[in-house]
Parts: sequence; structure tokens; C-alpha cells
Amino acid sequence: MDSAVVCCNHYDQLAEEVCRTLPDVESLVDQCEASGIADSESGLQRQLDLVTLAANRVAGLGKVMSEFDRAGTMTVQALTDLEITDSDRVHTIQQDVETTKSRFTAVQQSTSEQQKLVNAALVQLQDPSHNLAVLLNWV
Repeated sequence: MDSAVVCCNHYDQLAEEVCRTLPDVESLVDQCEASGIADSESGLQRQLDLVTLAANRVAGLGKVMSEFDRAGTMTVQALTDLEITDSDRVHTIQQDVETTKSRFTAVQQSTSEQQKLVNAALVQLQDPSHNLAVLLNWV
């Protein structure tokens, strides 16, 4: 019984941290997506800085997410050991962990895509033939 209480408390603490942090990270990633790809080197550098910040926040949250997932599993197991397998608490924990993992995976994928887009745009912008083509179009 004591083990179940400890597991539940640990899970609740991590759930609170994830519920507080994940929306902030999602908002930051949404900013990256909404800004589009800039066409100047300084604009791309600002975007790269924003995407790097988002990637760092996602990585930090990833550590918490791993612990949250593990705590959810341990809490469900502790409740199962007490023969509490079909309770609202167990179902809520399982559903919350799956929903949160899904949201986090979406944030990871979006951040990765934004990093690739910004890096590709920076490479293209620094390509001399691209710069010459832009200059000739301008003239």
C-alpha cells in the first residue's frame, strides 16, 4: 500500500510538471511554424535561434516525459498489485500518459522538421550560385 501511495505521489508531481511545461513548448514550436521561412540571412538566423531554443526545450521535456511515462507504468503496476486494475484512476493514468506522449511526439516531429527547413534555407542562402541567381533576378 505504501508503495502505491509513493508511486501515485511521484506520478502526480510529474503529471503536474508536464501539464505546466508541455503547453509552453507547444506554443514555442507553433511560433516556429507560424513564422515561415525568412528570405534574409538575419531572418534565418533569428529563426534558427528560435528553432534551437525550441529543440532545447523539447529535449529537456523529453527527459521529464520519460520519467512521467515510467512513473505512470509503475503507478499502474502498484495499483494492479493491490488488485485495483479496473478503476477510474488506472484508466485515467493510462489515457493521460498516452495522450501526453502523442502530443510530445508531435512537438518533437515539428521541431525536427523546422530545424531541417531552416538549415536547408541557410545552406541555400549561402550558396554562391543561388545568390547570383537572386541578384540577376533583381537586376
